[in-house]
Amino acid sequence: MKAVFVTHSHFDHVLGIPMIECIDSIPVYIPEKDLNLYNSARDFTKNFLGFDPGEFKKPDFLLKGGEEINIGEIKIKVHHVPGHTMGHLLYEIDEKIFCGDLIFSGSIGRTDFPESSWKDMKNSLLYLINNFPPNYELYPGHGPKTDIEKEKLENPFLKELF
Repeated sequence: MKAVFVTHSHFDHVLGIPMIECIDSIPVYIPEKDLNLYNSARDFTKNFLGFDPGEFKKPDFLLKGGEEINIGEIKIKVHHVPGHTMGHLLYEIDEKIFCGDLIFSGSIGRTDFPESSWKDMKNSLLYLINNFPPNYELYPGHGPKTDIEKEKLENPFLKELF
């Protein structure tokens, strides 16, 4: 079985959805609190990038965090980590975390957007560090994979929190 899981609904993270040929048969999961961002992604892309990506499929599922979802034999735990956006989620699968723009290798997601919050970002980063083992791999929305231990030691934004 296939599915699309969106960590947050900024246009650069949902832009490919209209381009998936069989999208009508694939469920799309997005953060409930990012529904307005998702619904405005087409217009934002047209205005910001100057092209029409096509119609965005209505999401099949709106997630809040706290859900556990099985896709075939894959168990996905959903965690709400606001800061970069109000609805930002991360997806825990085995010992891997798909963290979108919460954290990157050596950096973190921006908090200067209207739907962002530095206070929420700090709390979400602390949640990440305090609730997952250091060996968990992090797969950010941009850049190379990393892990929690490396980020605790090297990420200047995390050093500020301790």
